[in-house]
This record gives sequence, C-alpha cells and structure tokens, in this order.
Amino acid sequence: MIRSKRCRLYSALVLAVIAVCALLCGIAFSGSAGADTGQEPVFDDEVSFREDYGIGYTLSVSAANFTAGEEKIAAAAVLTYEGETVAALSTEEVSFRYKLEQTGSYALTYYCEYGGEIYTHSFLFTVSDRPYFDHSLSGVYSIGSDLPLTATASYRGERVPATAKVNGRAVTDAYYHAASVGTVTVTFSAEFDGQTYEETTDVVIKIGDPSDLFIGVSGITSIEPNVDAAEIYRPGNGVRIMAGAPGSVARYSNVIDLNSLDQTTDLISFLPLSGDGYTALTEVLIRLVDVHDASKSVYWRFYSVSWDSGGCTAYAGFNYDGRTMGRFNEGGDRFGEVRTDWMAQIPNATFDVNETTKTNLMWFSAQTDYANRSFYVTTELPAGQDPWLLLDADDSAQVGVGREWQGFTTGEVWLEIVVSGSGNTGVLVNEVAGQSLSGMKIPIRRRPPSSPIMPTMPICPSVRSISLIPSRRRRACSTRWRANWIPLRSKSSFLK
Repeated sequence: MIRSKRCRLYSALVLAVIAVCALLCGIAFSGSAGADTGQEPVFDDEVSFREDYGIGYTLSVSAANFTAGEEKIAAAAVLTYEGETVAALSTEEVSFRYKLEQTGSYALTYYCEYGGEIYTHSFLFTVSDRPYFDHSLSGVYSIGSDLPLTATASYRGERVPATAKVNGRAVTDAYYHAASVGTVTVTFSAEFDGQTYEETTDVVIKIGDPSDLFIGVSGITSIEPNVDAAEIYRPGNGVRIMAGAPGSVARYSNVIDLNSLDQTTDLISFLPLSGDGYTALTEVLIRLVDVHDASKSVYWRFYSVSWDSGGCTAYAGFNYDGRTMGRFNEGGDRFGEVRTDWMAQIPNATFDVNETTKTNLMWFSAQTDYANRSFYVTTELPAGQDPWLLLDADDSAQVGVGREWQGFTTGEVWLEIVVSGSGNTGVLVNEVAGQSLSGMKIPIRRRPPSSPIMPTMPICPSVRSISLIPSRRRRACSTRWRANWIPLRSKSSFLK
C-alpha cells in the first residue's frame, strides 16, 4: 500500500520533468493527438525492470508502447536520479544505455499523449554499492520447466561468472528442473576482492491446468486439457497430447514415487485418439525412467493386432545392466522382449482410428507393485484376473536366474509416453499415479503420508511450500494528466 502511494506521488512529481524532456527530445503534444476510443491506454506488460541494481551496471532502456483498444501509441521515456533528469528516449529512438554510477533512487517513466491527456507508467528502483547479478530467471514458472542458472556478476567495472545454489544446494548444471510445485529459492554468488556477495531470488512453480503436468520432450506438437473421449470409448476426459513424428515423447512433469504405489492404483489411464482428422497409431510405450540413473527403465508396450474380432496386446520389459529383458515364455528357456509368446490380450480396446461400429471400448491402463517388482495391465478378460500380471521382474522363473531386476535407485521415476505413428496422431490421458487429469482444474485430495506424490504438494525435500509471488513490477504504476501545453522541438542532450 505504501509503495503504491509513493509511486503515484512520484509520478506526479516527474510530470514537470516530462514536460522539459519532451521539449528537449522534440516531442510536441496537442489536445487533438490520438483518436479517443473511450479506452485508456495500457502500457506494454512485457516491459519490466528490477527493483535493485548494483553500482556500475549499464541500464538498457528500449522503446515501448501503450495500447488503447487496437491502437498502439509509441511511448517516450525519461530516467531521473533523485529527481534530476539524467537520460531520455524520444518516440523516434530505439533505445539508450545509461551507466548507473551513483547509488540512490531512480525512476524510469514511460509516457504518451492520447486524447489530450498524458499517460505515464513508472518503474522505481534503487542502485546499491554491491555487485549486480545478471540472469534470466523469471518470478513464476510452470511445473516441469527448466530454470536457467547461468549468471554473471558485475561490480565497479569487473565482471565474473556467478555460481548458483538451489534451496541451499550447489548446482553446477546450466538448468534446474522444477519437478514440484512450491517456492524454489535460487541464490547466485560471486567474489570480488576476497569478499563474497550473494543475491537470492524466490521462484514460484505453479500449475495452471492439467496440461501443465506434461512437457514435450521430442516430436510433441501440442498439449491441451479438457478434451473428451471419442464416442466409441467409455465416457472420459483428459489431456490430449498430439505427436507429429514416430517416437514422439511426452513426459509427466512430476516425479513419481513408486514406493507408495501398488496394483490397485492406475499408474496411467489413456486411449489412442480416434475419429476424423487423426491418423493411426502403431503403438504406445509407457516408460518409467530412473530419476537418478536414466539407463534404468521399465516399459509397457501397447499395440494393435489383426484378430478377426479386433483388439490389442500389451507386454512389459525392462532395461537393466545394458540389457533389454522381459518374460519370454512359460517354459523358461528363452528370455527377452517378446510380442507373441507371452503377453496380455486386451480384446475390448482398439487402435483403429476409423472405428465406428463398436461402443463402450475401454481405456488402456497399467499398474505396478514396485515393492514386489511386479507390473500389471487391465485386460477385462472373462477370467477375471485383473489387474493381469505381465511381469514379476525379480522372479528368476520368469526372467532367468541371475537376471532378477533389483529395481530403481530409490523408486523415484519419470513417466514418459512414447507415441509411434505418423501425421496427426496422439493419446488422451485421463489419470497418472492416481491423479485425475480431467477438466481444467487439478483436484486437491487428501491422502495418507505414504501415498503417491501429488502435484499440489512439494515432492523433493528441498522444495518448500507455495508462497506469494514476488513481482518485479510491483513498484510500477500508471497515471494520467491533461496536456495543456505544446512544447517546442529541440535536440536531446542526453547520453545515448
């Protein structure tokens, strides 16, 4: 509240400065300039500045616009230090640079004339006797984003690379993957003359709708929430993931803890896109990848078969110690990836994009009992053995003596969907790790402490709970005043 008042008062104080700057920059205002549409001009919301800079930093100020309805109005700008004008930008100029050599309070005010009135938008900031850390972090990111950690620090003419910590832990990678909602604290540090300086930025990781829970790794053309299933399937709604090339990969943004899942919870529920405008899928691979060792993975493979009655097939396999293995046959004489000898038949499903005669077809779903290294699939076969055990990966009778799977590093995995097909193809995902993906909102459900990690809760020990979003623009404000003067034109004498 105090900042807002100060901002408006300060803008009032700089109005006289604007008049002088307009005179020097050669900007003439008149009461008839601009076609008044009845809408007040709004400043470009993509323009932002920080609230604090280090001494010696060179500030870049670029041209910007106000918008009134569909009309864009070029803005001029004036930079003041402790009330004194130090630089300006006319509407004909592209940008200027100004070196901040003095500590204290500055104001950068953009302004335009519209319908006989002057509209302003001011950014207030201070310059301190400390390094300036130059980085590209924003205040808010969607879950699954990679936060850039590359930064430099400048102080009194010297510029050095900065190191980064995330939630107190040193990170040497160029990016930090935001796998959880909440607040991530990023601290940059650098040393000058034997003294270490730090700058801390709080970044909020958010979820807007269920589509934010997926990221396109490769070949994905779009991810859209709140899409209904085709009429041939049982009613349902979810996130539509469109793929444009064979082997396209989408990843669930949140880390999944398999230790808290068993075969009673769907790891995933999905169906192939069907109907006009879509092209056929060849197969869908549901893959779990070890968060700590990407060479370890488990997968379910779903694909179609050419039975007279139609239907689909699924089987499971895994990569372990550089080998691809799985259950091959009941005799136990051969082990490996298999399509025909040992598999689960899913007759009441289809990959046929042109299917129109059938109805009430099922959604594909897969389950796991990680504690027992077992992997399942729903078949709806008359035998009533759902979920159907595809593979017990630590059972030597199934995978071979000496080939028993020991599991992932900790049980924390990424879930990836690999779509094989060409053209306009994809899947509709209804649920992941017990989390419903229907509609436009993600439901918050109470679960016991041992339950699967939810996207509404932090899943990494280093990620804290949600806090208020720190906005870079909270010291920016807009005002307007009536122009009753017409300054003369003259050349600007300010530093460019």
